[in-house]
Amino acid sequence: MLTAFELLILFPLLVVIILIFSLTKTTSMTAHMPYIGLKEGEKLLWYGKRSLLSYLGRIIFAIIFIVLTAIPYIGFLLLIIGVLLIITAVVGARANIYYVTNMRIIQEYRLFSRSIKETTLDKITDIVFNQGFFGRLVNFGSIHFHTAGTGFPGIDFEGIRDPLTVRGLVINAKDEYLKQK
Repeated sequence: MLTAFELLILFPLLVVIILIFSLTKTTSMTAHMPYIGLKEGEKLLWYGKRSLLSYLGRIIFAIIFIVLTAIPYIGFLLLIIGVLLIITAVVGARANIYYVTNMRIIQEYRLFSRSIKETTLDKITDIVFNQGFFGRLVNFGSIHFHTAGTGFPGIDFEGIRDPLTVRGLVINAKDEYLKQK
């Protein structure tokens, strides 16, 4: 059972988590354009964020830690660890944003700082698709795009919903892009 002091700490943290979810949701693709902007003739085909379900293991451990707060002496520490695990899962799911356009793919991380990786579709050499057992059940997974001629080994779309459709979209966009060149 949680004490009044623990509830005073837990309640504001849960409110912050709910606010993070509500403030970052968008309803249209135009509301979520990349900060770097689109080039002339470029169209946004898809955007997505990391699914919170991809952090399910972390969330389960957090819930277990929060339930174990009744243990004397270490209960409060377990509560703090549980809440921190939930916060890192929510922030991680909200801070990673992925884009597919008719000319390039973009991986963006933005929280306090901003990190952007992008490559044109013609530089994608291989696409590695990964979807575990639980990911197949609830339809999320990861895609790694190997690239050639860039300063980084590739771009990762981690924990995205419907990864097989996104993979097909990138393959079709790459084919169209190569025909135009």
